[in-house]
Amino acid sequence: MTSTASEGCRVRVLGPLEVAVAGGPVFPTGRQGALLALLAADAAAVVPHDRLADALWPDEAPRDPLNALQILVSRLRARLGADLVETRPGGYRLGAAGDLDAARFEALVAEAAGTGPERAVGLLGAAERLWRGAALAPYDDLPGVRQAAARLTALRFVARERRAQALVELGRFDEAVSELEALVLLDPLRETAVSVLVTALARSGRAAEALGRMADLRVQLRASGLDPSPSIEALQQRVLTGDLGPDGDATVTGSPLRLVCRQLSRAPGETVTLGEAGTGPPLVFVPGWVSRLDSVASGFDPRGRVLARLAAELRVVTYDRYGTGLSPGRVTSYDLESSVAELLAVLDALGERRVVVMGSSAAAPIAISAAARDARIERLVVLGGYADGPRVFSNPGVREAMLSLVRSSWGVGSRVLANLLMPDRYDEKVFARFQRQVADAEVAAGFLEQMYDADVSAELGRVRQPTLVLHYADDPAVPIAGGRQVAEGIAGARLRVLDGAYHLPPARHAAAIADTIVAWCREPLTSGESPAPARQ
Repeated sequence: MTSTASEGCRVRVLGPLEVAVAGGPVFPTGRQGALLALLAADAAAVVPHDRLADALWPDEAPRDPLNALQILVSRLRARLGADLVETRPGGYRLGAAGDLDAARFEALVAEAAGTGPERAVGLLGAAERLWRGAALAPYDDLPGVRQAAARLTALRFVARERRAQALVELGRFDEAVSELEALVLLDPLRETAVSVLVTALARSGRAAEALGRMADLRVQLRASGLDPSPSIEALQQRVLTGDLGPDGDATVTGSPLRLVCRQLSRAPGETVTLGEAGTGPPLVFVPGWVSRLDSVASGFDPRGRVLARLAAELRVVTYDRYGTGLSPGRVTSYDLESSVAELLAVLDALGERRVVVMGSSAAAPIAISAAARDARIERLVVLGGYADGPRVFSNPGVREAMLSLVRSSWGVGSRVLANLLMPDRYDEKVFARFQRQVADAEVAAGFLEQMYDADVSAELGRVRQPTLVLHYADDPAVPIAGGRQVAEGIAGARLRVLDGAYHLPPARHAAAIADTIVAWCREPLTSGESPAPARQ
């Protein structure tokens, strides 16, 4: 069936009320339109005179309601065809000639239910093309019409879910994702739609984004006083175990960073989600202040674009700090040592003898402290980092004002931070919503305070690993003095100053930064460069 299917319907209610006549479409208005909507809402039945009259004249009934109704029907027939409305004992009915797009829609959905996925995709696609807007508009506030419009809309949502499921069964994951994202935006609490979307994302190699969708659902359910169903819980475990990963060598498109996710326990009752992408020597990227794996995977977080380029040459591993992103939980300590222990737990989970560790921004002190004590860290990369927070963030007024703003008005605080952190133009409202999804106000403030207080300058001399320091010359969030602290404190560290007033790299710089890191990782170690002392 083609997109002209709706043109074969004489009465169209899947959008603004419309009737096809010889001269072209007519859009009935006033009581004529209302009468037609009332009949179309219950097209298979005879609608009684009194119900029609009550709906058409709700405030003040005419002296002779039946006569007024007959006059209205006569005028409607004269305008749109004598067979459009049938007279029946006790009432009126939409005529047999009044071919209705809603009836055709329901027939297509019913037919699709008994077919295979390929035919179902075609039938349900034809059903969707019948829609032109809100059902039975603008008469969907009339008694009876309101219920019919709601029923048709609900069936439309079900049909879209079924079509997406059929697309998933056919391996057409990107198409399914595109359709379901729009559906979930309209109704975030539709667990079936979210489940199919999660499956499509995971099947296309976008596990982090799949987990992010489930995190969004949890937030929405919690706000409504509800809990996720057992099926959602089971689906999350399938994503984490890789059971829903791509089959074989399936080509994956639509995501700049293909993260395979799993969980580790950093302490009893405290679970951290990590993601891995690529093959080759391992590079562990330590998340900065707050993060969310799906935003890194999608590229919304600018560092994800760098990691995507790195994953073409290296095995990239990153994670969400406990209490943030896809590692939700109640944080009891924001001290630096807890964050260092968390990074070392990630290294334990990887089981690698040699890794490169990359710390960006607030994660730089974490990475430096870990490198000073763990021999598994073979090289260290610091992007936009520092060693001595109190010296870098030396204005106590700015510090206290920012902490107070984040705690009291996290949405506004995130917008202020966006101006400092985000390199490209972002919608402030979108970024604020994203930040609130990453962490609540108390967690965000707790880790921000850790950033201000962190001081690992005494540990710089114990870092013997080859170290590459990358820092923008006019960084608005962490001044270049922070990068110089690291480069001057670690023997043999290499400082590369990048041109620009950025903190996180803009999209156009991602490839160059990644290529610089990969080339440096491939340089052979000299006799004077050795790993740190063995971990105690």
